Amino acid sequence: MSNTKKMRPLGSVNYNNALAESIPKFPSIRGGYLLHGSAMNVPPPRSSPDKEEKPVVEKTPSPRKKINASPRSNSGGGKSDDGKDKKLQENKASKELKEALSREKQLKQKIEDLQKIIDELRALIAEKEALIKELQEQLSRQEADLTDLLEQEKAAHQRTKDHLKIIEERLEQEKENCTKLKEKHDGEIKELISKHENQITEIKAEKDKEIEIKDEKLNKMKRQMADVLKGNSWERQQQLDELTKELSRIQEECDTLRLKLRSSKKNPSGACDNCSTLESKLEKSNKLIQDKDKSIKEMKSLCARFEKQLTQQDYLMKQFAESKGHKVGVFPK
Repeated sequence: MSNTKKMRPLGSVNYNNALAESIPKFPSIRGGYLLHGSAMNVPPPRSSPDKEEKPVVEKTPSPRKKINASPRSNSGGGKSDDGKDKKLQENKASKELKEALSREKQLKQKIEDLQKIIDELRALIAEKEALIKELQEQLSRQEADLTDLLEQEKAAHQRTKDHLKIIEERLEQEKENCTKLKEKHDGEIKELISKHENQITEIKAEKDKEIEIKDEKLNKMKRQMADVLKGNSWERQQQLDELTKELSRIQEECDTLRLKLRSSKKNPSGACDNCSTLESKLEKSNKLIQDKDKSIKEMKSLCARFEKQLTQQDYLMKQFAESKGHKVGVFPK
């Protein structure tokens, strides 16, 4: 059976046959019907059936006066009565024969009409039988197709049920596996969480200890740097004071020598013998002043670098301690 064939809807089948509507409706002949008319008396067969019998025309006898027969004419009167009776019988038989022939003709015509109706009904019955046979064959084919389709649907339904049963079994098995895996993973997660918490606790303790050690080292280093810088700054300040005094003295000498030099230039004849000596001293003093200035600048730059480095270290240590959730200690200045 093809898959493209549409299924017949359930319920009664409505079949429209235009031929059935064109069939004339005849009255049912199952009931008792009677033929109306006079009964026909069939005459006995004659000796010469080949010869046609001429119809006997009944002659109406003329009216006659009643004659009173005399006792003498009793024998003659009896003979005339027999002849009259015979004629009357012949006339009656002829009349009945005519009526019978007329009725026979009418009946033959009715028989022909009925035969035509019977032929039409037989043809109609044959058509109906052919149609019924065709419908029965079509119904048989549809029944066979529907039976095949029903078997296919039953088989497909059974396959679906079997497949669904297999899927349900797999689903139950997967649920059990998922439950087991979930329990296993929950245990592993709890174990890992406990392990990680212990590790975090240990790491925090180690970090706190390291931070304390580093804080102690840093504080110690800061104290040492502060002591060093404090001592160096006092010594440097003394050196700077001495150099400043020396610079002032040398500056005064330079000013004095410049004045003498100017006066000697104004009076070239009265030049002093110590001019060359003073000039060499002046150059040495200028060179010494430049060296001292350079040393002072270097010391100031070194102190600035140390101070900047310590400030950066304080800031980094503060950020590191705050990121670990520790309280920031107060560092000595």
